Amino acid sequence: MVATLIQDVRYALRQLRKTPGFTATAVLTLALGIGANAAIFTLVNAVLMKDLPVADPRTLLRIGDNNDCCVDGGAQENGDYTLFPTETYLLLKKNVPEFEELAAMQAGFGFRPIIARRDGSHEGARSVMGEFVSGNYFRTFGLRPHAGRLLSDLDDLVGAPMVAVMSYEAWQRDYLGDGSVVGSTFWVNTKAVTIAGIAPEGFYGDRLSSTPPDLYLPIETMPVLANAPYVHDPGARWLYLVGRVKPGVHMVPLQEKLSALVRQSFAETKTFSLAQGKALLTKAHVVLTPGGAGIQELQEAYASNLHLLMTISGLITDRERRAGLAEWNCGVGRSVCRNADAADAGIPRSAEYSHSCRPVDGGTGVCLRTVAADGHPFRRGTGLDYCAISACRCSAERSTDEGDGYFAPTARAGGVAGGTLAGAVGWRRIVFAEPE
Repeated sequence: MVATLIQDVRYALRQLRKTPGFTATAVLTLALGIGANAAIFTLVNAVLMKDLPVADPRTLLRIGDNNDCCVDGGAQENGDYTLFPTETYLLLKKNVPEFEELAAMQAGFGFRPIIARRDGSHEGARSVMGEFVSGNYFRTFGLRPHAGRLLSDLDDLVGAPMVAVMSYEAWQRDYLGDGSVVGSTFWVNTKAVTIAGIAPEGFYGDRLSSTPPDLYLPIETMPVLANAPYVHDPGARWLYLVGRVKPGVHMVPLQEKLSALVRQSFAETKTFSLAQGKALLTKAHVVLTPGGAGIQELQEAYASNLHLLMTISGLITDRERRAGLAEWNCGVGRSVCRNADAADAGIPRSAEYSHSCRPVDGGTGVCLRTVAADGHPFRRGTGLDYCAISACRCSAERSTDEGDGYFAPTARAGGVAGGTLAGAVGWRRIVFAEPE
């Protein structure tokens, strides 16, 4: 088998060497097609298929199935909710033990940058991205700090000392990894905030974003730092929720339980106390979705475009592959001729030969070289010297002829110049083999 493989490789190289123009075109076409597909798949993988760099993303669930933003009020006509008030989050966190952890995060932080400046430095204040999250945010994702510590539940209490966690990217970009940043004071919107630690390298937040957070701050600091009046407004929905579910929990009962608790929480608000609100309250529900990829705002925005790009790339590459395959099969491929009836005339029962055939339906081809079944070339006077092939047919997908034509070989044999072998009509079929 190895010897046959080596022989095949040598033969293929010889054929490619004979057609340098085709060889260069085929290699270039394949290189461009493979390169384009690799680049597009890398983009699609990063945007649509990659999970967050967190511990065991398969056990994360998101409460909600859309990406509403950013602060919402009123009732949804379809009853499907994704944003939640702080009070609803606290109710679910307390009454749903099926979650090991349930974290909350600000929906629209990208639209509310904050101003930060390091105390004691000569640098000017700069606009940075700050995301307000629950105290168990990092613990829910199973993350460890790169330096210092991460947020805790004690940080997310009214009146607690104000602290923040800086992203690894911001720490490297703005402070060159200076270790003294941990424990230092920053003025955030003119309020003193202590940097408790640095987030792990490679973590860019709970969603794919062109402007990931530079600072993570506890939810309870938002009224002070951002002057946000809706943090404890039971009618204002502004939080996304992601939880880590315990092993063995069934999704359908959990979803029904969460929907019932959401209705219970909403029933106490002004919106759902009116007649119209009461009618819509019965429709209120939540849908659980996989949370391993986080909040998929960017994915939802670009998914259709990326799928279209991937489809177009696949079609173009497939067309290139088909064209190359047709040229390969019909130009320098290998085929097997089978002799049915001419053994008595000295023609071997099987021969392998290289053929030349244009990839045109109904075309004709001429056998360039004949090789006996044992691998030795035919010699004049001992067998078939050359053959003419009629009704050769090639297609872009596969070069094959399953018997539409009869292939009548002629030869010089037995020392009889110009002699014709009797029984040559036994050559009935040729099958073009796929290239290896």
